Amino acid sequence: MRDLDRQIFRLAVPAFGALVAPALFMVTDAVIVGTLGPDQLAALGVGATVIGTVIALSIFFAYGTTASVGRLVGAKKLDEAFRETQNSVIFAAGIGVVVAIILAASANQLAAALSPSEVTKPAATYLLICAAAIPFLLVSMALTGALRGFQDTKATLIVSVLAVIVNTGVCAVAVLVLNWGIAGSAWSTVVAEVVAVIGYALAINRHVKGNWHKWRPQLAQIKNFAQASSLLLWRTAMLRVVLIAVLLVASALGTTSLAAYHATFAIYGVAVFALDALAIAAQALVAKSLGSRQAAEATLINQRITLWSVLLGLALALILLATATPLSELFTDAPIVQSQTAAALLVVAALMPPASLAFAWDGVLIGASDFKFLAWVQTGVLIAFLPVLWWVYQTQQDVSWLWVTIGWWLVLRCISLWLRLNFLTKTNWRLLV
Repeated sequence: MRDLDRQIFRLAVPAFGALVAPALFMVTDAVIVGTLGPDQLAALGVGATVIGTVIALSIFFAYGTTASVGRLVGAKKLDEAFRETQNSVIFAAGIGVVVAIILAASANQLAAALSPSEVTKPAATYLLICAAAIPFLLVSMALTGALRGFQDTKATLIVSVLAVIVNTGVCAVAVLVLNWGIAGSAWSTVVAEVVAVIGYALAINRHVKGNWHKWRPQLAQIKNFAQASSLLLWRTAMLRVVLIAVLLVASALGTTSLAAYHATFAIYGVAVFALDALAIAAQALVAKSLGSRQAAEATLINQRITLWSVLLGLALALILLATATPLSELFTDAPIVQSQTAAALLVVAALMPPASLAFAWDGVLIGASDFKFLAWVQTGVLIAFLPVLWWVYQTQQDVSWLWVTIGWWLVLRCISLWLRLNFLTKTNWRLLV
């Protein structure tokens, strides 16, 4: 048991650092670009929103690769695991090129739609240049997933931190020394993503001594990966629809509610990084155990991940309960926004236990490659969630009630995921082994 717990935290702790590192990209860029004035900073915000959406929707590259590579590692088929990594890289690069072309072609239109006129030009410049980073970004996700499948989250942390350092250095030189303006920030992102791809590829080489120059595209395997990825993409899209719908309702409730929602969501986002780290450990360990046909071990991993996630969720809840008021004062001096934020954070604290279960069980089922179930269940949960959100909109409740609706969504996810896992463990995972 202790050995399994050590494995969980050996994967989860570096994964947490790797999850936090990308957030530092935008923080450092914002600090540097902020010296150029409010218009440039606003343009960076627009660009970050678009790129962030691409990242969120493309997370399936990491999740899908973790599951497929992890199973092959569990089966001790390292050469096949490397070829699966190559297939996912080829697929990610192809999709990345398509997305990059679309982003470059629509940069002006996106900037105009998302920003006032004085911000449109620098925002379009940022998006046009960042389009070049998209293929490398998606390949980085695929390689990150492969490293998790190889049970190596330490390498993902090291490369992520290296990419942040490179991004910060290049951005500072390009913006503050070369006077490239917001274009310098965009080019620093491109350079950092290229460095990340190289770093991840070298890290994978440590596990398999693969020859990256010997490409072996396998169309049948790429097709299978694309089918699995489409299910994960659908699952992710359903999750994003929930968050976008809540954001739209927060906006409709007025500026005060919108400001309070943004503040609480920022804090919630940091908290769930820790929960997501445990979910990543679940993905890697379950995939490996089922690949080695150790169904009993997969069940034990599910139990330990569940236990540690609940304990973490309770700890986060206590922290939020104790710090709700001081945290609400970090974002604004407006008393009404502070009071709504503090009240909403109490609800967020209450959501941490169901959130911990939802993240943990989602990670277990991703590791088990149960993608079709996850796609369908997220769709069903969304349908059950929307009427409650509509009621909040119609009755003009405050921002705390928005978090109550998110809590309802999390509870629905927990129930459906628990039912699935209960069935799988009772049947010894035979549907997925």
